[in-house]
Amino acid sequence: MADVEAFTRVRVNASSFIRIGEKLFIDEHSLAADSSFFDLFTYSFLQGDPETALVRPYTVVLTRSTARRYFGNENPVGRTINVENAYDLEVTAVLTESLVKRQRDNSVWFREKWSASGSSFLMKLSRGDSSSG
Repeated sequence: MADVEAFTRVRVNASSFIRIGEKLFIDEHSLAADSSFFDLFTYSFLQGDPETALVRPYTVVLTRSTARRYFGNENPVGRTINVENAYDLEVTAVLTESLVKRQRDNSVWFREKWSASGSSFLMKLSRGDSSSG
């Protein structure tokens, strides 16, 4: 029988309005995820640490192109984005684009306080012990 090695909770989000200072953006590709998301999916981090990037609620990980769109050539880590005029997220990491295309073209991954509505659970299972019938 297989054991659960790791799991994460995710929710694909509809388009969101992102405000940074006076600038307004529309983000069409975001994913809410638990801190364990990067235990299941491997990405190349340009800045930040996959172990801690989503540990705290209200943190966000951006792709390089999204970070450039939002912040230009400034370092985005530690900066804040506002979502839907409802809550602020702190940028904790920036990813390369290389593997992002496989994951529904998401450009933003963030951690929030969870509600059960619309969430999915993803698990990584061990192959199990083949000697146990």
